[in-house]
Amino acid sequence: MPNMPKRAHAFNLRNETTIALKLWKADRESSLYIRERSKTFMDRLKQKMLGSEEAQRKRKQKKSRSRSRKRSNTDKKKNKSSSGA
Repeated sequence: MPNMPKRAHAFNLRNETTIALKLWKADRESSLYIRERSKTFMDRLKQKMLGSEEAQRKRKQKKSRSRSRKRSNTDKKKNKSSSGA
């Protein structure tokens, strides 16, 4: 009978350590998962930002092209009117 509590105690300790290990492992995995998710999120965000900068640059180029086209058209009209007069 005196050995009974020791066994129970050892069993409880073993049980507690396995539970603690499982919890630690789960916590570690979840933190790694979260870190990985945040990394992919940041990568996607960076990609989006780069894409938007590129699109903005293209829009600016397009605007400047259309402006220069408009300018050249008005210049042609002015030249025609001045040469005709």
